[in-house]
Amino acid sequence: LGLPIIIGLGTAISLLATQQYNFDGVYSCGIASYPLNCHYNKDIPCTRAPNAEYILSGLFIYVLACFAVIIIFLSMLLCKVRKQDAESERYSCEYLKGVKGEGRRSNPVAFQSLRYLTAFF
Repeated sequence: LGLPIIIGLGTAISLLATQQYNFDGVYSCGIASYPLNCHYNKDIPCTRAPNAEYILSGLFIYVLACFAVIIIFLSMLLCKVRKQDAESERYSCEYLKGVKGEGRRSNPVAFQSLRYLTAFF
């Protein structure tokens, strides 16, 4: 699905067209107002990107929402696999009831979900 690429390019191009990228006071250019820190000093008017703080806050909230969606869906997947494990254990034959079978599928799924999450964080 190309939705993340479309959102990223759309945001980047629109910010570039409205001159939101300026020197951010550290080492690089980013979304910042010009002159630097003009919204802290009321005597200096912001000539470019007067709303840079709001844009950065919005992008930060968007990233947190994406992480929350990933965590929620992985948790739902893990619950579904655990439920399926419990049902398959319940319907297994008497011969296999005492055999180590608990978490046969849910433990690898949980481990894979944790690896997937750590790749994003």
